Amino acid sequence: MKIVTASFFFALFITQPIFASEAPDVRKLMTAYQFQEAGLDTLNKKQLQALNQWLISYTANEAPIIQKKNKTVKKAVRATFNSQLVGDFVGWTGKTKFVLENGQVWKQRNSDQWRSPTIKSPTVVIRKNILGFYVMDIEGVKRSIGVKRVQ
Repeated sequence: MKIVTASFFFALFITQPIFASEAPDVRKLMTAYQFQEAGLDTLNKKQLQALNQWLISYTANEAPIIQKKNKTVKKAVRATFNSQLVGDFVGWTGKTKFVLENGQVWKQRNSDQWRSPTIKSPTVVIRKNILGFYVMDIEGVKRSIGVKRVQ
């Protein structure tokens, strides 16, 4: 159970990062649906504060170790995930940075240029290719772009 719980909370950090200046808060790390499905909506204010304090301690002390040693967590780190681009997508220029709604920033890995009709805040899928490099697929676009995470 401890590994499942640890893996669950670690996966939250992978899919829903927060800004470095903010203290971890499960309400910001999870969608409303995830929060309810985990039963956390039944916690009172004191219980939520205790959970957030545990989350801070876990993040600082255990998460880095579990990320390196636990097979389930390693797999979650490598997993494909979905997010949404912030703002309009118009293609890439060779040095394009992609800001995601989850706070992550990815940059184009190569110098290719390609223009697209404007797409408002499209959904993206980031996955590893067979060589282990990250690739971004953009909803409504029939091309993929090699990317590297910068934040």
